Amino acid sequence: MAKVEPGGSPPHLGFGSVLRRRRARAGLTQEELARRTGISTRAIGDMERGRVTRPQTRTLRALAAALATDEAELRNPLPGNGNDPDRAETGWWGGLLCEPPPEIADLAGREQETATLLAVLDDQRSARSAPVVAVTGAPGVGKSTFLVHSGHRLAGRFPDGCFFLSMRRDGRRSPGHALGTVLRALGVAADRLPAGADARSSLYRSLLRDRKVLLLLDDVVDEAQVRPLLPSNPDCLVLLAGTRGLAGLESVFRIPLDVLTPAHSVRLLAGIVGTERIRREPSASLALADLCGHLPLALRIAGNRLAGRPRWRVADLLRLLGDGRRRLTALTAGDLAVRTAFEASYRECGELARALFRRLALAEEPDITVRRAAVLAEVDVDSAERGLEELVDVGLLESAAGTGRYVLRELLRLYAEERLGAEEPGGEPACTARPRSLPALRTPRPPQPVQCPATEPPVLNTLDTDESVFSE
Repeated sequence: MAKVEPGGSPPHLGFGSVLRRRRARAGLTQEELARRTGISTRAIGDMERGRVTRPQTRTLRALAAALATDEAELRNPLPGNGNDPDRAETGWWGGLLCEPPPEIADLAGREQETATLLAVLDDQRSARSAPVVAVTGAPGVGKSTFLVHSGHRLAGRFPDGCFFLSMRRDGRRSPGHALGTVLRALGVAADRLPAGADARSSLYRSLLRDRKVLLLLDDVVDEAQVRPLLPSNPDCLVLLAGTRGLAGLESVFRIPLDVLTPAHSVRLLAGIVGTERIRREPSASLALADLCGHLPLALRIAGNRLAGRPRWRVADLLRLLGDGRRRLTALTAGDLAVRTAFEASYRECGELARALFRRLALAEEPDITVRRAAVLAEVDVDSAERGLEELVDVGLLESAAGTGRYVLRELLRLYAEERLGAEEPGGEPACTARPRSLPALRTPRPPQPVQCPATEPPVLNTLDTDESVFSE
């Protein structure tokens, strides 16, 4: 897909794109345009999809007459020559507004989830509305990466376009703003956009009525953002990603993402750093994956840091991450940061849930009951349960199935300790005194640094014989 650099010139606008935009601007479906011109619906679809790039002169004349435009605008849609109506009236829009990010080549460990997604699509062939698939999971688990990977893999099934939107742009993106962006990408001029979200949604659904389109929605915050963007055409697909499960949406198939297995974690590191470099230090590589919590974002950052320092051994980074007080700071590479991903989910929570999250850093045990959380946060049990469930909803906490206990992963525990120190110095509540009956509270202790051997120990059998760690 074409891209435009800031300040650069737009690429050539194809005949099919211009025809599709002109038809959308006229408010016509392919069938209606076919009736006006005598050209078959199939032929119009082939032209819009780029399968026919040089139609006959009489075809151009019929299309131009039906669309009330000049034949030259359809025949010669070159940027900068005065014949591009969209550029003249609305700037360079089209599909470039919703261009998906490039594919990530070193994706690891999502084969089962990909197979599940493909199976869902096959099962939805007789659906009456567009299938909706929600990719959920904790911050940093790779939802956006999986979304983009799936979009590129499925693009061939949707010849009328693949549109990507970040729903957290500049905070929380409103449905009306998102609809306006997609409508302009579909060819609707800025001065033809309806004012309200409901009217935009109606126009959007009518334009997609005869198209096969893939809509990728990243960083979805809540159900209200999504509902107006759901097409009624079952030939379309909506694939969305967010930390929340969006339980309020009807007829949604959910694909939860978990952290990677140790083997897939090492494979991801090898894909970034290089297989031979990881092979030389298999034990240190496994230990590094453990300190990253097998979280894809943390692994990618660690891999990027090693790739940027070719003289470092894996053990060098392992020592740096071994100090819990510095681990989150060390897990930063350029604009990628584990702390930033956690913070986005933390800020989504209400004050009760945030206070509970901070106080979970004081627990000695790796998992915790509702009653224990209530004691730590100095709230009643019902309030504690509500707060814990909210933390589960945003991916900051896990619910251990069938046990009534909650689990806080190590990297999130380190972040909770940071927030506790920043917002409640000394571990004291912000507004109330600590009760005398509060048991077993502790000041978070920094983990002991990992002791790395001066030389790499003998190769572990699992890495020495399991070639799957380093291959697809």
